[in-house]
Amino acid sequence: MTFFLLLAIYGTAVDSRTPRLGGFGIGLAVLVGILSGGVLTGAAMNPMLAFGPALVSGVWTNQFVYWVGPIVGAVLAACVYEYLILPPSEEAKDALEQDYGDEESVVPQQVKERNLARRQTL
Repeated sequence: MTFFLLLAIYGTAVDSRTPRLGGFGIGLAVLVGILSGGVLTGAAMNPMLAFGPALVSGVWTNQFVYWVGPIVGAVLAACVYEYLILPPSEEAKDALEQDYGDEESVVPQQVKERNLARRQTL
């Protein structure tokens, strides 16, 4: 459930290419998570929602699932979005296409040029 919630957050609120419908997309992901996972897990997308009742009742059976599951789901969603969905930036494409030859390093010169260009636009 956390995996799909994070994908909805990245896809609607974080990604600048999408229209600003973040609240609707995220709310829809939460609704689907509650309706589909509520029967199985109580829809605990937040580990603290499982911690509180376990603390009060003293029953810690399978508590690790409620902690490890959302953390792994969030990390997987971040990796999927970062490496599979987002296209590489123009700077990354340019860096991959450049032939540095025998030069020791070109990064400092590129950084200076970029900073100079930023200062001129201000």
